[in-house]
Amino acid sequence: MKPVTVYDNFLNGEDLDDVIKYMENVKWEFKGKTSSKSKRFWYVNLKDEQLFTEKIYRLIQKKTTIQFEMVRVMLNGQTFGQDGDYHTDENDPAFFTFLLYISDINRENVDKIGGYTQFKLENYIMNIEPIFNRGVLFKSNIVHRGLAPSRDSDILRISLAFKLKISDVAI
Repeated sequence: MKPVTVYDNFLNGEDLDDVIKYMENVKWEFKGKTSSKSKRFWYVNLKDEQLFTEKIYRLIQKKTTIQFEMVRVMLNGQTFGQDGDYHTDENDPAFFTFLLYISDINRENVDKIGGYTQFKLENYIMNIEPIFNRGVLFKSNIVHRGLAPSRDSDILRISLAFKLKISDVAI
């Protein structure tokens, strides 16, 4: 498995419509952090939202062909000046993170808006563009950070984040 796997156009039809509809009424809290010393960012805990804990979670397993246990699921939001710090989500190699980008960022405007996710891999940094409806799967022990949108943008950079563990059944 590659250290970082990208899935463009991850959701389709009704599933994508349901996520967009949910996003219209979401209540953000300014309390997300990647570590105790990092800056805060916008956050929504989705542990009680069946759309994410069941439907989208099952799609992740189906499309990645990996049997996972879900640890938690949340929305992360960043505005200008809220670059994340480099961090790992978990040090245990059985853990994975799946991000799904929800913001109105596309191939035509990403160079102006920014908001890349950066991964430190061996001797280089990999940048993943936060294109709308792009999924990204990676081992949670990879050092990474989410960059905020540029000063010229009024976009909230949103990633739907699933923290996953390889199921004991799959091992």
